[in-house]
Amino acid sequence: MANLARFLALLLALLIAAEAAAQTRGKRGGKGAQRESADLYHVTTEELHSDLKLTPAQEPLWDSYVGKIDALKGDIARDRTRKTEGLVTATRELDRLVDVQRDRLTAMEDIAEAGRALYKTFDAEQRAIADPRLARLVAAATTDPAPRVGPPR
Repeated sequence: MANLARFLALLLALLIAAEAAAQTRGKRGGKGAQRESADLYHVTTEELHSDLKLTPAQEPLWDSYVGKIDALKGDIARDRTRKTEGLVTATRELDRLVDVQRDRLTAMEDIAEAGRALYKTFDAEQRAIADPRLARLVAAATTDPAPRVGPPR
């Protein structure tokens, strides 16, 4: 239980840092950077899927796990491209950031639950493959591959 709490705290910290970085950078690096991130994530996902050699009974659990990661990835992408309408006060923006992180924590808890359900079905060989890679799919899906350096645009 303590490990789960540490894992969730680490993931929340990573998501907060990513959100803060996105806020300070302003406009993203463009569609090329988004495409590179999507390609890396999809390649990583497909490689792990292939390496795990899932059974037909495991496939729906895999689909659920990856589907939840995809949903979080989509939420993050939508939030990064969101345009603020009119003047937003600092306190309203802080409240919005708290709401975003609360929603992402809920999504991360759903991802962790789906990942645990999938992992429980693995044999020893699959666990050896999954241990260093399964949770990293979340990081591959939610990190910006090419952070922009310099003042916001």
